[in-house]
Amino acid sequence: MSVKQDSLFCTLPVELIYHIFRYLDAQTIVRSIRIVCKRFYTIVNVYDKFNFNFDSIVKSDFHYLCNLILPRNVKSLTLSNSNETPGQIEYFLSRFRIKQFIQLNSLNLFQIDDCQLGIILKDIQKLQLTSLSINSKQDYSDNNTISDDLSSAISLPSLQKLTLNIPSCDISKIVWPIGCTIQHLYIYCRTIDEYCNILYTLPNLRTLVVEGLNMDDTSGIIPNLPNLTAVCQLFSLTFKYCTLDTAMLEFLLSFTPTLEHFHLIQSIDLDVFISYLPQWQTFIETKLLLLNKFNFFLVRHAQLITIPVDTEQLMTPFRTTFWTETKQWFVICDYIMSSNILILYSSSFFDPQFEFIFESKQISRSTSTSTINNTIIMDEVQKLRLDLTKMMISATSPQGGLPNKTIFPNLDQLTLCLTDSWPLCSLRALSTLINLSHLTKVSLEFLDSFDYYSESMTNIGSLLKLAHNIHSLTISISSLYKSITDDNMEICSIIPDHNSFVVTHAIENETEL
Repeated sequence: MSVKQDSLFCTLPVELIYHIFRYLDAQTIVRSIRIVCKRFYTIVNVYDKFNFNFDSIVKSDFHYLCNLILPRNVKSLTLSNSNETPGQIEYFLSRFRIKQFIQLNSLNLFQIDDCQLGIILKDIQKLQLTSLSINSKQDYSDNNTISDDLSSAISLPSLQKLTLNIPSCDISKIVWPIGCTIQHLYIYCRTIDEYCNILYTLPNLRTLVVEGLNMDDTSGIIPNLPNLTAVCQLFSLTFKYCTLDTAMLEFLLSFTPTLEHFHLIQSIDLDVFISYLPQWQTFIETKLLLLNKFNFFLVRHAQLITIPVDTEQLMTPFRTTFWTETKQWFVICDYIMSSNILILYSSSFFDPQFEFIFESKQISRSTSTSTINNTIIMDEVQKLRLDLTKMMISATSPQGGLPNKTIFPNLDQLTLCLTDSWPLCSLRALSTLINLSHLTKVSLEFLDSFDYYSESMTNIGSLLKLAHNIHSLTISISSLYKSITDDNMEICSIIPDHNSFVVTHAIENETEL
């Protein structure tokens, strides 16, 4: 449909149009709005607050936007070398230098190698970055200059928010500047020594997320820092995927008496946590006087010996006055019978990285208060793994069946496993179980005969029509009996017009004829 020059939208004040741009992604602004009329073409070209997020972008769209980018107009930039966008950062650096982005406030880097990171860290020295995020599983252990480059980067006087999620990086070699301006820090930190050093050297720190802390990795004696509590004014603290016991947890929290928010994500044994609740309550009442929000997410994974779980009994300690009235910290306990997994978590708090495994409606739930809806609706689950074959077997069994309403309304990533041909009526069951329109990433794992993969094209096309917000499709084949080249073309042919996303093949156990 053509748009007339004198339409209401085209005559809006430029300030209002810029305000609207704040709620649109760069691709929409450049590809769609820019071509509406000459006025919009000019407005887009001078707009100087672009947020370019190239994570999970289609390669052709990435190249198109790179041809149109004016570095001086970019405020935020995200680059990624993930499996969906391999080689992206290398290509970007062949076109631009980060130092050209003179208005850049926020820079996010994913899966970047040490060479590219070194180039970028040197380039940002003259920028006014307020936020820097580096998330990478690349091995930096052999690079002796990364620590120096990181030390220079975090010395930027404008920097307030920093993410260093780099497991291979030895952060003990990083030199934190005196009077460091960082207020919000997410860091992969292995040892207690490193943790204490962070608290001691970052006096302006307000929120801290620590991942990977392992008390078993602590070398030597924990440093004696008598003035630690005097300089640390933490407001919020999160321990994520750490290995801690109750004694160590209390020791670490004793350094942060100003805490108002505390989050614990898969960092302590679930059964130990429950058994220690009375002492934990005393510690909070005497040492963490300002704490008003405490969220946790704990998991007991499947055990070799299956022991019946009484979720009501597990909830009893959380039904005391301290939990339900004084603090109003409400708790949910879900027991997934089919996989023998127990999840204990605060209401409205769920680990977004936790992959929920679902086979049937056999989930036992108990809550600490009647104010929580006891209906099995997993509002907070974002990642789900589902064996489509087993699900349909359960659905048709006399004692099985599937729920008659949506259980996963806010799912973001879905992995479907198929060990046989695509089950009949499974898409109908899937659309009842899941809000498919909310999905952005889908992975299909074909575990047996490759022939079933070829036969599933129609169902894949139907799934993509129902899940119209998908931007990433990954197909994994565990046993390969012939080339998938022809099927690549077939996949492209079944992608609906409204979808624009990355298609990735992952092939395992390749077998030659």
